[in-house]
Amino acid sequence: MPNRVDSHRASEARYWAAEATTPTEAWAELPSSNVRVRAQIVGEGPTVLFVHGGGTSGTGWAPLAARLTGFRCLLLDRPGCGLSEPLEHPKRSMDTFEPFADELLAEVLDAFEVERAHLVATSFGAYFALRAAAAYPRRVDRMVLLGFPVGAYARHTPLSMRMTAVPGLGSLMTRLPVGHRMARSMLRQLGLGPALDAGRLPEEGIAWFRSLLNDTETIRNEIAAMPPLMHPRRGVSPALVLDDDLLGAITSPTFFLWGAKDPIGSEEVARAFAPKIPSAHLEMLPEAGHVPWLDQPDYIASAVARVLENRGDAAG
Repeated sequence: MPNRVDSHRASEARYWAAEATTPTEAWAELPSSNVRVRAQIVGEGPTVLFVHGGGTSGTGWAPLAARLTGFRCLLLDRPGCGLSEPLEHPKRSMDTFEPFADELLAEVLDAFEVERAHLVATSFGAYFALRAAAAYPRRVDRMVLLGFPVGAYARHTPLSMRMTAVPGLGSLMTRLPVGHRMARSMLRQLGLGPALDAGRLPEEGIAWFRSLLNDTETIRNEIAAMPPLMHPRRGVSPALVLDDDLLGAITSPTFFLWGAKDPIGSEEVARAFAPKIPSAHLEMLPEAGHVPWLDQPDYIASAVARVLENRGDAAG
């Protein structure tokens, strides 16, 4: 009988097969955290480090990485997520978490022997990308942020995410099996209803998401290792909002592809946040939610390629 890791690997393989792509797997140790992290690698060319959001893993980028030709896509499982090892020493206060967030991506690049890379990030992963770009400007070439980035002020947070902050309930939720209907409901709360209804999100992708929740410790590790990032009523913690000085220190060309139907950050939030980064470009995607590469995979891949190849802004 297969164990949970084998089950999850099988679900990943099926999702990648649905995207007609087979990644290679690589592991590296992060010395300061004493933790081994996994990356999946797709393609050849300039390196693009992909940084996933909260409670997911690098495989969530499969539809985008499979379409992004001409680049070496390095799809990281952040510590404790997917198949990467969890942190030995939790970052339970912002005083310890912020330095960890500043250093994480630079340390990942060192571990995979990459001097300079593009960054593609989303949601909680964007928080790490923004802090890395401010702390290590020479390590970050061009940066694309997809959907609402943690670091901006969140007007609303989906119920399924806020529930993880209820004392005792979050831990209980990580132990309850997630069925097909619940998985679809969670994806709808991220603004993926139209993609689900239109069949743009393959069943293999939904099955992989269920396996991530059921067969890995991803959610439990995120809750256990990090400071309180979520409030039951207010949603994303205001402590995560990045100050204007940090954002103003970012010199990497930065491009936002932001879904107008993102349930966490509206267009008003987008237009208030993006100008805080010098020379940032914002494109609103009228029909997209919080995970725009699942809503519009072909368009997003084309837009990201134009940005990373410096062929103008994302629109075109």
